[in-house]
Amino acid sequence: MSKKITRKISNWLILFVVAFGFVGTVGCSKSSGDEKEASHIITNGSETMKKLAEAWAKEYMEKKSTITIDVLGGGSGTGISSLIHGNADIANASRKMNEEEQGFAEKHFEKLPKEYVVAYDAVAIFVHKDNPLEKISMEELAEIFGNGGSIEQWSQLGIQEKDDDIMVVNRLSNSGTYQTFREMVLGEQGQFRKLTHDVETAEEVVKIVAKNPSAIGYSGIAFDREDVKMLKVSKKRGGEAFDPKVEFSNSSTVSMYPITRPLYLYTIGEPEKTVQRYINWILSKDGQAIVEKEGYVPLTNLDVH
Repeated sequence: MSKKITRKISNWLILFVVAFGFVGTVGCSKSSGDEKEASHIITNGSETMKKLAEAWAKEYMEKKSTITIDVLGGGSGTGISSLIHGNADIANASRKMNEEEQGFAEKHFEKLPKEYVVAYDAVAIFVHKDNPLEKISMEELAEIFGNGGSIEQWSQLGIQEKDDDIMVVNRLSNSGTYQTFREMVLGEQGQFRKLTHDVETAEEVVKIVAKNPSAIGYSGIAFDREDVKMLKVSKKRGGEAFDPKVEFSNSSTVSMYPITRPLYLYTIGEPEKTVQRYINWILSKDGQAIVEKEGYVPLTNLDVH
């Protein structure tokens, strides 16, 4: 073989080795911890929390341009399922993770989920803005929403000018708000009445109530709007009723309201550094300012655990 041909082969070998080495180096850097930290966070879950999660993500991505945060909805149950099957970094939940979900996570990851309380919410009772009713009791709500309940017409609540049937708007069973309302209003063993108008999202509840003068539904206080009315709620018939709309200067207003709950984030064990920094920011003054701006209750305004 001539020296000229040998030299050409050697040059091609050198180019191949350099190119292969470069590709290998890039591949390693993409899988390194530092690169992973600066990439992508997936959050999934609660429809009640979705607009809050979107507001957090938008603000944080503006501060940290190397990070992308995807916010998915579908309900607390959907988000928790996504987390414990390894398809999300954070689950947003308007209810606590149950023992079965925790056990599944521990079995598959050998780690228990970590819980963060990030805000508070009141589950408000919405009626049409022209409905003359101003307050309702937990007992009456159970009779309206519960299976076998005796209240089916507005006249049974003392509204003489309304003799039509009550249209009950409900959430789907994968909703954390559904679970909260059932446990706090109907009791842990209670069941919703049949033939309710079931919807997927917190926002849909309020939209339907706004369009139907005979409707009643429940949703988070952040979904209040001008064409609906939020009722004051008492624990007992004839008892003092409390307005769910929080006066942020007076934490006792929301803590006396009978249907309040924490809002949670969950991770599998201790999260990786990028996720942990994001959660720390959510819990910071800046993150909690967004909680208040979006109509939820920041941690500093409600001393309930």
